[in-house]
Amino acid sequence: MIDRRRFIGAAAAGGAATALGVHGCAPDTSTGSGGDEARSAASPPPPFELDEVTVAELQAAMESGERTAR
Repeated sequence: MIDRRRFIGAAAAGGAATALGVHGCAPDTSTGSGGDEARSAASPPPPFELDEVTVAELQAAMESGERTAR
């Protein structure tokens, strides 16, 4: 069982690691892969036909048979 002192110590260590930014999962920029080039090359997803449809409109379309769950 963990006591309060160990729990607070572990929480403080985790908070400090988060605040300082652990770079264990960061891409390796020394080889030129990853980094800003990969982020700038990413494009937003294409528009989806139901992006601006409300729940009420979707329910009405499903009740009328215009749309189905399949």
